[in-house]
Amino acid sequence: MEPTARSLNALFALVCLCLHCWVGASGAPGQELSILGVDAAAAAPSDPGAAGSVDARGPAAMPSPEAEAPRPGTGVAAPFLVIGHRGSPRTHPENTIPSFEEAMRQGANALEIDVCYTQDDRIVLWHDPDHSNVVATARELGLEPGMRYRPYVPDLWSPLRRPVHEMDLATFRANHKYIRIDADPLDPASLFSGLSSFASSPVDFLVDLFTSTLAAPAPAPSDVPIPTFYEFCEWAAKVPKLGRVFVDVKVPAHLVGRFSRTAAWVLKQWNLGDRIIFMSTSREAVETMKATLGETGAAFAHDQVVTGVVPSAAEFSAVDAAERAGCSYAPIGKPVLCVKPWSTYREVIAADLKKRGSRRLVAWTINDPGELRALVEMGVDGIMTDTPGVLCRIAAEMGKAAAASQVD
Repeated sequence: MEPTARSLNALFALVCLCLHCWVGASGAPGQELSILGVDAAAAAPSDPGAAGSVDARGPAAMPSPEAEAPRPGTGVAAPFLVIGHRGSPRTHPENTIPSFEEAMRQGANALEIDVCYTQDDRIVLWHDPDHSNVVATARELGLEPGMRYRPYVPDLWSPLRRPVHEMDLATFRANHKYIRIDADPLDPASLFSGLSSFASSPVDFLVDLFTSTLAAPAPAPSDVPIPTFYEFCEWAAKVPKLGRVFVDVKVPAHLVGRFSRTAAWVLKQWNLGDRIIFMSTSREAVETMKATLGETGAAFAHDQVVTGVVPSAAEFSAVDAAERAGCSYAPIGKPVLCVKPWSTYREVIAADLKKRGSRRLVAWTINDPGELRALVEMGVDGIMTDTPGVLCRIAAEMGKAAAASQVD
């Protein structure tokens, strides 16, 4: 990208983000405000990026997720799940094999991944299915807290800036990568931090911006490949310590059926169904996935998040949602843009713990050490975190060392 175009692109994106936030704040509160989501071809899909043959031995035997939770009154504790959220995104590009390997090295025994669906029926690990919401915009600007890399995507005015499901895998991979946030002095995150000077002297700000732009070469994005679900499963089959994988499905409603059939085929190739939990915020999507993917041994979760500017803890329950959807896992996200997010979230968790029964209550995405410790002490069954090493140490200190190292 030409230097001047890079600056215009970044500035325009910042304006779009501000408009997104303003519109979101004035409209009905929803999950978008939380910064942190036809018939198949007759022939079974093949993955163009796959290499090697299926290991006939398969992965190490694992208990079924549906049967792993303790039955009420049995007194049998299920393993605590240290879940690397997108792997270890504070050290490596999210949703990539190096990120997952680092999370496992830090002590994770489970992972959370995000998946989208391409035009040619491939499942690819990528967080944002399109660029049209405030979450995607903020992430592309490098504004997600704590991240070392940001998505490197087509310009705002590029014809290639399209939803994932409107591109084939080759086109997607050629135009979507990751880049270190500190690699470019003109990175949007740096520009955002300088907006205070724009407010006091806009002319000087713009002159300095374009002067520095002309002298700054465009940085190269990371060469870490974006994996397909097939490639991820090929890797996961060789990691017996990896007990569970939470798959956050970011697929349009009309493609969930096709996605489910493709995912079922992939899981059967690697005999991984009993390690997988498919998640969606859509009850309808969960039902569609269960109809096709249930035969693979996979589990399911109707994902929940506490929303609203002044949310009431009584209005939210991951356990109730799991019961209605017939799911064994009950994940619920902590609110971000609201009054007293932690105290509200803690109330929701406390209420759900009292009625969870055999369901496994999973908190996400928690990075504050004090909050991690509090949730472990409260008794949640697992936590998704960007810092799995920190959570693993806390779990060990609180008597969950064995459970944090592996899922038996």
